[in-house]
Amino acid sequence: MHVAVADYDVLIRARALTGYRALVQEHGGDCAALLAAAAIPHAALDAPDTLLRLSSVIALLNASALRFGAPDFGLQLAQRQDIRVLGAVSLIARHAATLGAACAAIARNMPYHCPGLRMVVEDDPARPGFTHCRFEFITETPLAQRHIMELCLCVAEQFFLVVTGGDATGWRISLRHDSALPLPDYGKFFRSTVQLAQQRNALSFPTRLLKVAIAPDDASLHAAAERHVSDMMRRFPLDLPQQVEALVRRHLADGCSGLVQVAVQMGVHERTLQRRLKQHGLVFEDIVDRVRRTRAEEYLAHSSMPLAELSAMLGYTEQSSFIRGCRRWFGMPPQAYRERRRAVME
Repeated sequence: MHVAVADYDVLIRARALTGYRALVQEHGGDCAALLAAAAIPHAALDAPDTLLRLSSVIALLNASALRFGAPDFGLQLAQRQDIRVLGAVSLIARHAATLGAACAAIARNMPYHCPGLRMVVEDDPARPGFTHCRFEFITETPLAQRHIMELCLCVAEQFFLVVTGGDATGWRISLRHDSALPLPDYGKFFRSTVQLAQQRNALSFPTRLLKVAIAPDDASLHAAAERHVSDMMRRFPLDLPQQVEALVRRHLADGCSGLVQVAVQMGVHERTLQRRLKQHGLVFEDIVDRVRRTRAEEYLAHSSMPLAELSAMLGYTEQSSFIRGCRRWFGMPPQAYRERRRAVME
């Protein structure tokens, strides 16, 4: 059996496959053959910081689910994992003062684990008084993401439940995909109410829980853990273009997404960063433009934010620059694009 693997090269650490060997053995499968078909070295399962292609990991989970007739394969794997699957990033979360601080730290340092995976914690637009933790892959992939996304959300819910005491009243898991797994069967894995075919992949929970304490507030431990991750990201970058894009996304609204600021955050000179991007066939300004376009599409389609405010969120100092950008991206000004998108969605 050969597993089709995409040609993009976003990376992820092998920790994402924690428990995979035991789960395959439980199903009576041939772990070595499945790994080989997905172009993953068997030794990677014993070296959790090994770098693997994200496409290979997604293909492996999809093929395993098909091989064993297990539409809940990703969720079964999640039951063998916990927050420690994030490796060094989990140290920061476990030493944070509150759940909110832990979430912010995980989101900020996710590129250490997988540069292509974005985690966003923000107000749930559909539920006043609720916050959602949203996951998305920055890089498009033709592979079905159901199993790996359900794995992410299941591990996230486990962590949230441990921190907050296990009461999931009012919690919701939203999944963008439909599923071959009957909806009632999700109750075996999630304490939250699960909804399929939604606009985003997210865990929604009461905002007040962000203030729940995790551990004694030892700022020195938290700072030491974050310094370790930052140093590792600088010395051993997983995927330079994805790291740059992640930093641009994070700082677009606060005016710190320029070449100089991003280079400083990565611990390199701006000319060094430009040279390394050129080796990937990329230009920094093009990355910023792509991030702005993606954000503009999202904001215009799903929010009523005034254009002046939206322009600032995209890092523009003048609204006229945003309008010119929309004409270039969409062939029309922002308000016209907003009206067209909403008409399509209704």
